[in-house]
Amino acid sequence: EFGADQALAFTVTRTGSTAAALTVPLTASGNASAADYSGFVSNVIIPIGQASVTLPLTVVADTDAEGPETVTISLAASADFTAGSPASADAVITDKPSQGFYFDNIADAAKRNPTMDADDDGKANIIEYFMGTLPADAGSNGVLTIPSLAVNTFKVRYPRAKNRPDVSGSLRWSSDLVNWHTSGQSNGTHTVTFAEAIVSATEANPETVEATATITGPGEAKQIFVRLSVE
Repeated sequence: EFGADQALAFTVTRTGSTAAALTVPLTASGNASAADYSGFVSNVIIPIGQASVTLPLTVVADTDAEGPETVTISLAASADFTAGSPASADAVITDKPSQGFYFDNIADAAKRNPTMDADDDGKANIIEYFMGTLPADAGSNGVLTIPSLAVNTFKVRYPRAKNRPDVSGSLRWSSDLVNWHTSGQSNGTHTVTFAEAIVSATEANPETVEATATITGPGEAKQIFVRLSVE
């Protein structure tokens, strides 16, 4: 359900004469529902002169963490041919990576939504996925820390898991906890810019990101709040 490869292809092949077109009836089964893919037809026609035809299916992405789902396409009975072996083929539809993570790590299916907090530790499931912590274990959580602070500059550190291609995270800042801004944006008086670097060992996973925040504008900013936004 994620990435460039969201297609399935089933090939129906015949042996013997190709002098006439052959209609082949098909059935679909498996634990994937008809809502999980499109393109299925109950009959395909192998044209004159051809030994095979392909049935293309397109995976339909959804927001549910369902785990792997199987699609089985089988030959139905027909007086026009004798089914060979194999008479069916399987394909597996996988969740996008974050959904697979929720499925594997959150036992309660009702708590797998990315915006939910499965372990009630104050962090949404999507934040735990991004940080590389366990969403169903309140003792496993990542935090933002500020290791250094000076006039109009400070540093922020946070953990970021590797291989999270379907989400992205960015720091946001505010001077009033109401209006939030991205790096380089102004609140009308001050501007905060974040410059990020990885400060952990190459093999570390999750890695540690350190962002240097620079505040520009008149005088000293009285207070700046920072949060991590993941989408």
